Amino acid sequence: MTVDQMRAIIGAGPDVPDEEVIVRYGSFAAAQADRGLPIEEVRAQVRLERTDSSEDSYLNLLILAAARAVRNELKRPVDLTLDDPDNDVIKVAMLLLIAHWFDRREPASVGSQSSELPFTVTFLLDPIRKWVC
Repeated sequence: MTVDQMRAIIGAGPDVPDEEVIVRYGSFAAAQADRGLPIEEVRAQVRLERTDSSEDSYLNLLILAAARAVRNELKRPVDLTLDDPDNDVIKVAMLLLIAHWFDRREPASVGSQSSELPFTVTFLLDPIRKWVC
């Protein structure tokens, strides 16, 4: 794969040095390999055609951000490829976050307060976090 192909996949502009593109793509590829959330499911969640790859760079960033947000909320690793009874709930939480961020590309606020995670996601993840020892 060429550096230009890597640049296109991760959405890096021409101002990003080649060495940085290679490092970012390596991190991206590693995260892609074990994230366990197929891009086709994410496209469906945000109501894109399953074959519409026009937003894939952004969706891939959102997938990584959602995995990190859920991991931070649960205070444990997230691996949807493992046989874990909580994975269905974690997957729904990630899909909700991704759809929320995809539709609203700026911070969310209600009145004078803002929320880091939509309430639904917190509601889904709280029981899992509380039972982790």
